[in-house]
Amino acid sequence: MMSWLGTWLFHPMLALGGLAVASPILIHILSRRRVRRVRWPAMEFLLEAQRRRQRRVQIEQLLLLLLRCLVVLVLTLLVARPFIRPSAAAAILGSAPRTDRIILLDDSYSMAYRAGPNESVFERATRAVGQIVGWVSAEFPGDSLTLLRLSAPKEAAVAVSRLDGDGVRRTTDRLSLLTVSDERARFKEAIAAVASHIEESAGQANTVVYVVGDFQRVDWVSSDARSPEASLMEPLRRRSESRRGLSVVLVDVGVDRAANVAVTAIEERVPQVVAGVRATYDVTVANFGDEAVTDAELQVSVAEQAWPAQPLARIEPFSTVRQAVEVTFGREGGDRLRVEVTGARSANRLALDDRRTLGVSVLSAVPILIVDGEPNNDAYRDEVFLLRTALNPPGEILSGNSVRVIDDEQLVATELQAFALVVLANVYRVSDAGQEKLARYVRDGGGLLCFLGDQVDPGHYNDALYAAGRGFLPAELGDVLIAPSASEGVAFGSFDETHPVFRPFAGAAAQLLRGVRVYQYVTVTPAGAIAAESRPAATQPGAGMREESASHGIPAARVLASLEDADRSPLLLERSYGAGRVILCTTTADLEWNGWARDPSYVAMMLQLSQYLARRSSESGQTLVGSPIRVELDPTVFSSNASLRLPSYPQDPALSLEARAQGVSLVLTWDRTRRAGAYTFVLKTLAGDETLRFAACNPDAAESDLRRATPAELRTACEGVAATYVRDVATLSGESREARRELWWPLLLVAIGLLVSEQALARWFGSRG
Repeated sequence: MMSWLGTWLFHPMLALGGLAVASPILIHILSRRRVRRVRWPAMEFLLEAQRRRQRRVQIEQLLLLLLRCLVVLVLTLLVARPFIRPSAAAAILGSAPRTDRIILLDDSYSMAYRAGPNESVFERATRAVGQIVGWVSAEFPGDSLTLLRLSAPKEAAVAVSRLDGDGVRRTTDRLSLLTVSDERARFKEAIAAVASHIEESAGQANTVVYVVGDFQRVDWVSSDARSPEASLMEPLRRRSESRRGLSVVLVDVGVDRAANVAVTAIEERVPQVVAGVRATYDVTVANFGDEAVTDAELQVSVAEQAWPAQPLARIEPFSTVRQAVEVTFGREGGDRLRVEVTGARSANRLALDDRRTLGVSVLSAVPILIVDGEPNNDAYRDEVFLLRTALNPPGEILSGNSVRVIDDEQLVATELQAFALVVLANVYRVSDAGQEKLARYVRDGGGLLCFLGDQVDPGHYNDALYAAGRGFLPAELGDVLIAPSASEGVAFGSFDETHPVFRPFAGAAAQLLRGVRVYQYVTVTPAGAIAAESRPAATQPGAGMREESASHGIPAARVLASLEDADRSPLLLERSYGAGRVILCTTTADLEWNGWARDPSYVAMMLQLSQYLARRSSESGQTLVGSPIRVELDPTVFSSNASLRLPSYPQDPALSLEARAQGVSLVLTWDRTRRAGAYTFVLKTLAGDETLRFAACNPDAAESDLRRATPAELRTACEGVAATYVRDVATLSGESREARRELWWPLLLVAIGLLVSEQALARWFGSRG
């Protein structure tokens, strides 16, 4: 009752004074004379005359009573201060045009930020939407309303044709059920959806779009030069040019100077993870606040087992730190790694981005294939014995590698896709079929390590494997050089310390390579340097790799290490080829041309090369929320039937899936990834066993940056559209005095008129007897 009175009275409680309208009636009743009736013959004539005028007197008394009641009622309304909204009056009279009202609610995960001890920014937003709905229903009940969410802008959360009682009830009921999503705000898609909705409802005279959110700079301020075509609001701008009556209201419910610490990335240093072998990951933690964070720790968990927390270094404002994390997976198969930042109490009000998950495929060993170009029954005369021992040394400490050795004649019959790395060691020639297999293998992501030697035919390598830069070999081979001092050899020269292969040898550890001596090597011309004669730096460590020959579009080679001879001859060169990598070593893998295998750095270097070149897992193990998950299966091992456990498992039951054939593989696809966490695929083998694969969906790190756009930046983003920026919904809800027209002065005139009329009539009625 009070809420209804509040829609047209400033002081609804004072309206209770209207009960005083009964006072004149009570006075009239109580003032009636109570007499004892006595019959008197002389009065019969007078009584007869009284009966003749009694009806007229009663009417006169009722008229005066009505006037006095109206005076009391009008005075009560005058004190309660009634008002009227002109727009509401126009709507009642049917002269107001209908307006299509669209509310775009930001439900991205940044809206879960705790603005206070008991309130999130999203709760602020839903309350603001409720206020808008209440105001519109009171003032414009005939208007339509559509509620869209940023997480699903093409699906209306609410759509009502009229904001009458039923429309308001449906809207508020649906609003109370909405929750924050785990996705990033997709404003471009949402604005386009709003523009499409406006186009479909072309019959409406006016359209008002309310955008309710925290207005992060990352969404509204472009780092590139702005152009009308690339503008965020361009779809609405085009609509406003062709349609009058379109306006946008930006309702800002965000928090100023919101602090946040987030885990933004997990990156593997090794392409393959092996059970029982330590794997290193680089974890990036960002501070998106304007104060330094000094009390943060990193909690690492493998499956459900937590490792000891690691303290993080001081994180300066708006900067990141990179922490190396070493973990060991105990078993072969699928597993998951989770890292979470803890502590940072003052900057940890957004929980979702505090953690990140990675699905991991754990192997029993990394399969490596070595093609021996000079096999020998004497192990120490065999070309690859020392290399094989370095890649898989005996002892209790596992290298994580499984090595198979074949000769060059067996290359064509060997299935290369089963190996993560192929090594050519002093191979004389590669047949046409072998060339095709190697090229396809590297293009598909495989790694190739090539050692030279006295068995290599340089002409064949140049014609078939280098092929004027079109092949996979990183360089064109030249002459074989012998060190000037055969006894001392040429020392290991400069190398690219930024490359992952040489990361363990950076800084003071570089001395470990100074004892290496090379007695013979092949001169080479790196790919890309032939057509770019003006680039002498192409033979320096770190040069090339990502460059291309200006004339032929040939991917350039990168010199990783060189010798300390007069020409700084390349020792190790790398080149990308398709999705894979190729590294060429210009000397041998054994002791025939060098003494490297006697140096302690040999084992470490060979392991580094194998880890870097090995084919990466076909499954990344992580993706962003909202992106599809794709799992490839070997049809010779797995059945097409599988099941999926969502991050909410076991609260939600497992879902049945069926893999579809694509080429030579079976593929499982799941695109409804709206929640962050680990998605567990339960696979069935043809033998009837079950195995697990894990894929993680993580929040988009861009949403973790809570810095807000300024009103000026928002006005710039909305240039060309009639836009209003508000922080207080009350300015829209008609609660300001400017939106009301008080009726006190007409009521005062009415009250005076009633009093004058009552007095005049009473005097006239009395004078008539």
